[in-house]
Amino acid sequence: MNKLEQAIGDMYNIQDDIDTLIYAIGDSPRKYTEDELLNMLIGMKQFHQTWYDKLWVEYENFRREYDAFDEDDMFDQNYSRNKEFNEQEFDKNLEKELYKK
Repeated sequence: MNKLEQAIGDMYNIQDDIDTLIYAIGDSPRKYTEDELLNMLIGMKQFHQTWYDKLWVEYENFRREYDAFDEDDMFDQNYSRNKEFNEQEFDKNLEKELYKK
């Protein structure tokens, strides 16, 4: 699995965190204080932001590695001004990366 796929998969973790919080609120024999529950939410929020940041970095790294830039995107224009995008080469590299074992 490449880093981009791993980063995408990490985004799923928020569901497990929400399930745990639901348990803490509704089914746990221990009654958590409001502060404890809020701290859980704050932690979940920070984890989710970190996973998102990591995903974005891996997405950008993937685009650079395979020269996958959008001509209409002003940020891509700055990076790839002197590069010509080869769609066939991109597709070939994408398939190779996705099916790598």
